[in-house]
Parts: sequence; C-alpha cells; structure tokens
Amino acid sequence: FAIVGTKRGALVLVDTREMRVLHTLADAHAGPIWSVVVRTLGGDVTFISVSADRLVKFWQLGRDDESDSLVIVESGDQMEMTDEVLAAAVSRDGSLLGLALLDHTVRVFQGPTLEFHLSLYGHTLPVLALAMSADQRLAVTGSSDKSVRVWGLDFGDCHHTLRGHEAAVTAVTFVSDSSRFFSAGKDGSLRYWDAASGDLILDLRPSTQPLWALAAGGPPETHDTQDDLNTPVGVLAVAGADRGIRVYRERDEQVFVAEEREIRLEKMLDRAEQEDVERDDRLMAEVNVPDATLGTVGRATKRTLESTRAGERLSGALEIARGDRGNPEMLGLTPEAYILRTIRDSVTKSHLEEALLTLSYTDAVELLHNTLLWLDQGREVELSARTALFLVTSYESQLTSTAQDSTVELLHQLDERLTKHLRDLDDMFAYNLAAIRLARRISGVAHSGAAKLMEAAAGGKARKGKRRRTTTKVT
Repeated sequence: FAIVGTKRGALVLVDTREMRVLHTLADAHAGPIWSVVVRTLGGDVTFISVSADRLVKFWQLGRDDESDSLVIVESGDQMEMTDEVLAAAVSRDGSLLGLALLDHTVRVFQGPTLEFHLSLYGHTLPVLALAMSADQRLAVTGSSDKSVRVWGLDFGDCHHTLRGHEAAVTAVTFVSDSSRFFSAGKDGSLRYWDAASGDLILDLRPSTQPLWALAAGGPPETHDTQDDLNTPVGVLAVAGADRGIRVYRERDEQVFVAEEREIRLEKMLDRAEQEDVERDDRLMAEVNVPDATLGTVGRATKRTLESTRAGERLSGALEIARGDRGNPEMLGLTPEAYILRTIRDSVTKSHLEEALLTLSYTDAVELLHNTLLWLDQGREVELSARTALFLVTSYESQLTSTAQDSTVELLHQLDERLTKHLRDLDDMFAYNLAAIRLARRISGVAHSGAAKLMEAAAGGKARKGKRRRTTTKVT
C-alpha cells in the first residue's frame, strides 16, 4: 500500500498491486501536505503527515465498519509547530523524528512521547529535504540555499557543508546501511556523496528539468535477471518534473573519487572558458570592434587546477586588501604590499598569466592601481611590468569601451612609470654588460701574462738542469 499527500490537504490510500484507490481522506489537513513518512515503533506502524497548516498528524490503517475495507484513521495524536513544516524523516527504529520548518531549522524529537531532542541550524534558506542514516548517527538536509549539510544527531553539530547544486536541493536519501547518500535538485542533477568524508563520488545529470523525489533500496534477497552480475544489487528511483521515473541499478564497477574530481574540474574549466569566449564576443559586438582588428592580440591558454587555485588566491588577496587594514591576515602589511607578497609567494611565474585571466574587470583595474604603487616604490619592476602589460592587453576592449577619466589617467601614469623604470633597467643591463666585457678582457690579459711567466720559469729550470748534467760529465 501507499499513502499519498496532496496540495489540497487530502490523504489518499492506494493499493499498489491492483493500482486502485482504496480510500480518500479529503480534510486531513487545512493546507498542502508536503511529506508523509512511516514510523515503526514497538511493532506499531504509524503514518506521519506534515503540512503548511503547521500541524504534524499521526495516522493508522483501520477497517470500515460497513464495507470492511481499509481506511485511514487518525490516531488522535498531533503536534503543532511554530511554522510551516516542509519535510519530515524518521529513523529506522522509529525513535527519532526530524521536522524541517519554514524558519530554516530542523527540529529533532525522540522517544515514544517525541520529546524535543535538538535543533539543527545553519541553512540560510528553508530546508526542503531531510534523511537519517541507518545507525541514527547522521542526518542529511537539502535546502533552497543550494547546499547539503551533514549533521551529527548526538549533539546537532554540522560535520560538512556540501555545495555543487546550481539550484535548490529537493530530495536526499541514504543508501542502505552505509554513510553514502544521494541528493537531487531543481537543476536536474543527481549527486552521490560520502557523508563521512564529504567527498563527491558521482555527478549525474538524468534530466534538464527539476527532480522532486528519491527512493533507495538495498540489495534484494533474490533476483531473477540474468546478467553479468554475480551478486544482488541495490536500486535508486528518481522522479522529476518531466513525469518520468528513472531507476538506477548498482554495479560492481569501481569508481575513483580523485579521477571523477579531475573530470568534473576539466568540464567546469572548459565550460568557463567557453563562457568567457562568448562574453568577449558579445562585448566586441556591443562596442563595434572592426573585423580587421579581431585576432591581432591573443594568447592560447588552457586553465589548469593550479592556475585556477592561483587565481582564487589572488582574488582573495584583493578582497582582503579591499577591507579593513587591521585584518590579521595582512600581517601588518599595507594593501599593496600584501597583494605583492601574495603574487610573489603564492603564484608561480608559469601560472601568473592564467591566474590574471580569472580576475573580473573590477579586480583587474584594482590590480593595475596596485601595480602603479609598486612602481612608485621601485619594487619588483619586472613583475610589475609583466602584470601591467598582460592586464592592459587582456582587458583592452573593456578599458577602451568603458574608459573613464580616472582609468585614462591610470594608464598614462603606468606608461610614464614603466618607461622610466624600463629605461633605468636597460641602462643598468648595459652597464653590467660593459663591466662583464671589461672583466673578461682584464681576465684574458692577466691569463696571458701568467702563462708567459710560467713558460719562462719552466725554460729557466730546464737550462739549469742542463748545466748541472754537463758539470757532472766533465768531472
């Protein structure tokens, strides 16, 4: 049998074998019913429904006195909450009941009398999905804030905050007796997580439309299908807005978390790179850049994990420097010195240009201002010149199309400072080169003179030995 809750506040009892409705309780709730769960405690089976009318009601199956057919009967117990109840979950032994409220919290009740146990607070938007692990140690919540949180049911502490969904998370469910679970969202994605470590195991895209419900089943005792599997398998059912139900079957193929992470990162970087290209094309079309000038300046780059992380570190440093100067993360440095230290120590030369490409236009202009300060202080002239030249070249279209008086003045000052410092560097290199040539010439003359002295000394020794031999012969 199955019990279905409707948006009109009705409960419907369905015979799943004969596929017919056995009983309908039209006035079960005064508002939409958002969740119906089954609670088994001490051999008693109870159905719990939660609704927008703030009531949590308990139901049982009974027999109609006249027709002797199965009907839904209210057990007489109910709980009134302080806000609308959006989701519910029951532990395997029925000792815990979790209720997700519209005020972003999840309240957990325990025992036969359902006394208040603890409250889970941390989501910034209402929780839409809730599930508990088989060992009653963990709870998983999915929220409209696009995040999934893993909680400990002993103290109500948050173990992990998992992000990845691009829209609200609508369903979560644990897999049999393990700590692994699935989450589904309105973005049509289905994600497989490890609650213990917080790792994302698989990222599936079964649909482009929202997913609404998940149901996971453990390995059956027997199965009649003939395939290449030697052991029974678990299944996962997924229902969505496309009115379809997809069933996934577990296989014995190994999945490597590190490899899956690299694949997801490559896809993300490729997608971001394509979006950047499309954005630049739109910008050039808006500013009416002539076709003849397209492609005159360009750089073939490919983002990697290291360059992406370097860009994140640089963006973070700009944000910190933009804030309070008393921030302890700045280590007492001035904003421009802190940014220079971040680039010098945290961004390698091979990843500098790719990291600069990840900056927004606002961050790029701010970094140009800091580059001007470095030049005024005479610090890291070569790094300053490389950074300024690449930023101006990469953001040329934005700089020319949105040029303001302050931006034009900044570019003029950069040109003046760079010309002066680069001319000084050129003079220094020429001076050092002349000094090296002079040192080589002096070294060559000294080497030639020393060789002649050694040759003369060797010749003198030879003549002296000859005289000694002659004297001995005469004697």
